[in-house]
Amino acid sequence: MATTARLSGDGVLIAPGLNLPVAYTLVLTLGGRRRAASGVIDAPEAMLGQALSARSPRLRLEDGAELSVALRRKIPTGPVLIQSVGSLRRLPSA
Repeated sequence: MATTARLSGDGVLIAPGLNLPVAYTLVLTLGGRRRAASGVIDAPEAMLGQALSARSPRLRLEDGAELSVALRRKIPTGPVLIQSVGSLRRLPSA
């Protein structure tokens, strides 16, 4: 049985050459071996373009936990969709 939890807050999207403050809303899905996070990030539009092209981005949450993420956008402007990549073991609520 899968369990879900919602996390919202202010964090930082980091990658080589990128240190972008963002607001995030994530839904954690925890079940058996499957642990994933998905949601949206929002930041000033001028900086989101740079974030979308960043290599190996990570999201640093308010509590200092970090997760590797993949970013994508379905529309030309607005929030960016985010999906975790790899392990979520270090998340306190995971």
